[in-house]
Amino acid sequence: MIALRTASDADVDPSGGAHGGVLVSRPGTGRAVVPDPDGAVAALLRLLRTPVAWEPLIEKAAELAPDADPGGLAARVARLLGVGLVVAVCVADDGAEAAEARLTSRLGHYRPGSEPLPGARLRLSRFAAVRRDGDTAVLESPAAACQVILNRPALAALPAALAVPRTPAEALAHCPDPAAADLLQLLVDLGLAAETDAAGGLPEDEAPGHAGRTFRDLWAHGGRAGIAMSPPRAGGPSTAFPPPPALTPADGPVRPLPRPDMARLRRTDPPLAEVMERRRSVRTFGDPPVTAAQVGEVLYRVGRITTRLAADPDTPGSYDRALRPVPGAGALHELEYYVAARRCTGLSPGVYRYDPADHALVTVARDPSALVPLVDHAYRALGSSDVPQVLITLAARFQRLSWKYGEIAHTLALKDTGVVIQSVYLCAEAAGLAACAIGPADTAAFAEATGCDPLDQAPVGGIVLGSRPAP
Repeated sequence: MIALRTASDADVDPSGGAHGGVLVSRPGTGRAVVPDPDGAVAALLRLLRTPVAWEPLIEKAAELAPDADPGGLAARVARLLGVGLVVAVCVADDGAEAAEARLTSRLGHYRPGSEPLPGARLRLSRFAAVRRDGDTAVLESPAAACQVILNRPALAALPAALAVPRTPAEALAHCPDPAAADLLQLLVDLGLAAETDAAGGLPEDEAPGHAGRTFRDLWAHGGRAGIAMSPPRAGGPSTAFPPPPALTPADGPVRPLPRPDMARLRRTDPPLAEVMERRRSVRTFGDPPVTAAQVGEVLYRVGRITTRLAADPDTPGSYDRALRPVPGAGALHELEYYVAARRCTGLSPGVYRYDPADHALVTVARDPSALVPLVDHAYRALGSSDVPQVLITLAARFQRLSWKYGEIAHTLALKDTGVVIQSVYLCAEAAGLAACAIGPADTAAFAEATGCDPLDQAPVGGIVLGSRPAP
């Protein structure tokens, strides 16, 4: 049986206390009052304390709230589903819940009774994915804005069977669990599975806004930015592990960089308005090449530490912070600046990490075999217009962010990356250098060159620097 009930993490006070309406709260979302002028919401939530099927729910709610518009009760339930206060469950014959489905956004839809036509073939959405969470399997999709927790992991065989078009009978033959039929109906009701056309295509393959999107694109945008899923929880300072250090210690030979004369630059730099108007991406480079002093000037003006703020041991959640010329979420500054120098006067070819405290380069790799894949990837990203002289790769220490910001760590890292890249652009323009940001990074090449674990530190952006070509 498919039934509805209140979410196990929802706290509901139908009386609303002094606020009127219905007082509700969920972890990470705070407390809110749901207006309930006719008593329909309170009636629905009282009934949903235990699982109840859709039709009996609507009928009983109409009896308990006679002043409510019967036609509007379904919309009230849909609203409660959309904000996560109500979930749908597959209740097995023994009363156990085999699966639990919840909408992750008000953009999601639950359409009960969306039974496929006899003989119709069903297929899983190409945006759906199955993962493990503890001892359960989870099926979710940012396109359908929903999540199905499979309390019986064997039920994961059903969505796997729907990778190809199948009739309901054919799909159920791959999953003998007694709850599989209800789960199949639930997947259709949620839009995770749908009827195919004669060629095996789904409506999402032709729908505007869906046809041109890919699995990775939609998951990166919807899953992290909250476009089709619920807004990620910012969390707070973690108590599960201590805050990662503000700085990465030097673990290789150190090459000091000359410090630019900031007083002189303040007098001689072109005005900001002029720099912003002149700035362009430059994909070809000149001769002689860029110098170590010029690269150091850009790093100094963008990434050096200007002030260190130590954690207060008497303040819970306090952590070491640092201030730099560019802003960073929570003053955490999770981005590391890696310099791949192929042709740079005064700097031997190799891969280096910028030390923002001492304004120096820490040698990471001198082996050309580590340098070549990084430079080759940047060369192709530039449209093979010219071989980069210097590549600055920005790598995020994700735990530095997630310790404080939880699920929004990745999106904050991308925002910080954009700030740094624009700042490098402007400093390069002011210094008369060529600069061009590149798109996707080669995570494997970066990991091989630096020895970094991609789950701990991974590239999130990059920009090429070089001398300007002759006019």
